[in-house]
Amino acid sequence: MLHLFTPETAGSTHYFYISSMAQQDATSEQFDAFTDALARVFNSEDKPMIDTQQQRIGAHEFSELRPAPLRIDKAAVLARRTLDRMAQLETGEV
Repeated sequence: MLHLFTPETAGSTHYFYISSMAQQDATSEQFDAFTDALARVFNSEDKPMIDTQQQRIGAHEFSELRPAPLRIDKAAVLARRTLDRMAQLETGEV
């Protein structure tokens, strides 16, 4: 399963997801059922959660929200902090 987020604007993002089937010789009916299930789960679970999260975040900067990162978030948090520092150095805010 792959989930890929590509920002479009400050308040919108393109969300791509894909999954594979283990059965190589699946029938078209099995494939259709599989893709229908993926779409149903996305529309009933993922999309409502993502939309609600965006509403709560609103126009706030990520760091203002004081998120509680998980261990798996460490690399992304460190990268974001590094980019923030680089931007501050570039604009003379440091």
